Amino acid sequence: MPKTKEENAVYMKEWRIKNKDRLKKIIPDQQKKYNESYNGIKSMRISGWKRQGIIVKDWDIFYDLFVSTTECQVCSKILTSAKHNGCTHSTRTPHHDHNITDRPNIIAICCHACNMEDTKTTIPGLLNIIYYKQTNKWLFKKKIRGTCFQSPYFKTKQEAIDYKIQFLSNLELD
Repeated sequence: MPKTKEENAVYMKEWRIKNKDRLKKIIPDQQKKYNESYNGIKSMRISGWKRQGIIVKDWDIFYDLFVSTTECQVCSKILTSAKHNGCTHSTRTPHHDHNITDRPNIIAICCHACNMEDTKTTIPGLLNIIYYKQTNKWLFKKKIRGTCFQSPYFKTKQEAIDYKIQFLSNLELD
């Protein structure tokens, strides 16, 4: 069972205090070299999946399957790997069911676009208003000249619409 953010913060603080001397001995170049190695990348990716709540029986087998998957299992798009600059619509992503917490919960290995389509819905006629099924929340999201603007999350659709109207009325376009 994944730890909550608060539990993880307390654990990491205690760990850093206990391992203060050990941390000083780690040479940054060695750590960077490891992080860029196959084992380092694999370890960081698996740690990230665990933090997200992904559950599988064998992490090694799943990782090998993940990196060898070249087509989205939902839309058949050619998949790419995530780079340091973030993900794109074609980035390979494990799609999982957040409601399953006691057994393997992977649904598919798909592109980022298909993964996100399952968790959010855009509303016809309401441009840039998005509903997230998982959290039952609304937000306004708009990209202007390469910069993405996103509202806080709202409990109601009307709050997101009101925010959108306020945001656009305060926007000064050149």
